[in-house]
Amino acid sequence: ANTYAAKTWNKIKIEQIMIPIDPTIGSWTNNEFTVSKEGIYYISVGIKMYSGTNENSNQSRLRIKTSNITVQINSRTTQSSTSGSTVYYESSNAEIALLLKKDDKIWFEFYNPASSTVRSAIFHLKFAESK
Repeated sequence: ANTYAAKTWNKIKIEQIMIPIDPTIGSWTNNEFTVSKEGIYYISVGIKMYSGTNENSNQSRLRIKTSNITVQINSRTTQSSTSGSTVYYESSNAEIALLLKKDDKIWFEFYNPASSTVRSAIFHLKFAESK
């Protein structure tokens, strides 16, 4: 799990790629996907953050970023009670479809008003020819 500072936009670290990415459409390095083939990309991302025992009054946010587009999604807060104390989690999920060109980049960022630990981050990509 990675811990991140409060009140800062942080690039999400995807530590494990479960399904190999087809190198004809692009590559994943340094927590960025670089497009190799122009087409329609269906991008899904999800994140779950542990933000401790204090409920945040400000909402955390998730961004899907490309070389020239930013899509921002607000998170929802869930709580869990264990051993008499309540802990809070921030969760976000998003999916978009974009026409991307060769050498465009895709990456993900989040903002949380409190210091937080990422419990899980997922990324899924589908591709369709545009011509």
